[in-house]
Parts: sequence; C-alpha cells; structure tokens
Amino acid sequence: MTFDISVEDIIHRTRKGFFVIDEDTWDEILCFERRGKVYCFLRDRETKRFKQKLDQFHIKVFGSVERCYPNGCREGKGCSEKNNIHIESHDYDTITVDYTSIKDMLMEIDETIQRLLEHVEECIDEYSQGMLDVEVVNVEFHSEELGDYYCCMDRCDFVCREE
Repeated sequence: MTFDISVEDIIHRTRKGFFVIDEDTWDEILCFERRGKVYCFLRDRETKRFKQKLDQFHIKVFGSVERCYPNGCREGKGCSEKNNIHIESHDYDTITVDYTSIKDMLMEIDETIQRLLEHVEECIDEYSQGMLDVEVVNVEFHSEELGDYYCCMDRCDFVCREE
C-alpha cells in the first residue's frame, strides 16, 4: 500500500509562500520567503493579523483501519471477538523554520510526511499481516502539540492499547 499524498495537496499557496490550518488554535500557520529567508507566523484566520512568530511547528500523521462487526459476527465466519479489529497509528515530527527558500522547506515537509506515512503503514501491516489497507489517513499541522509515535490495536472497544 502506498499513499498518494503530496504536500501540494495539503497546503494553500500564497504569492510568496503557503499556509496551513493549525489544529491546536484553528489559526493559520503562514510561511513566506523574504530576502532569502523563510519566516513562519501564526495568523488569525479572520483578521489576518500576525499573532506569534513560529521558530518551529509540528506535523502529525494519523492512520487507522477498522473492521468492526456487531457482536463480532461476520457473515460466513461466525461470531468471535477476533473478527473485530481496530488499528491506529500516530507519528509526529518537528519542522524547524531555518530555510532560505520556500521550495526547500516544502521539499523537506513533503519528505517528512512521506516518512511518517511509512511508519503508519508499517504499524498497520504489523497487526494485520498486510491484509488490511489503511482506511483513514490525516496529515495535521500543530503549533503547540507534539506527541510520540504509537501503534496500537484493540478489538473495537476503542480503548486503543499497546499489545
């Protein structure tokens, strides 16, 4: 399974850069190039005023797959808790704003997203032995939250726990 997610599918281009929505504040993370240096700011979505300069922000990739059946009953397979499976994986990385061009920054963001997607895919393959494709994939940008990688599976009780 290979994901076809590009940074160009996620960002919103501006004349001199791009912006994305910050999942922590719902403001914009705006990055632009000026005089051979890239700057990023948290910008209010409504007023377009700068709120805070960002020296870094975080990328989160989330993937999940779910096969949940009422009472674990699958047609032709009988009823068993083992028929139910819920797998999810989260991975994070930090982008430090230290670039001389938007093009270089976007290439680095794209490489980071692809690497994080590989980790998510590996997690789901580990629990499903490659039999299930990732159903939900989200790429998020955060100005505040930085989590740790995790990979977990449960039997559709949605209390994902490490096994």
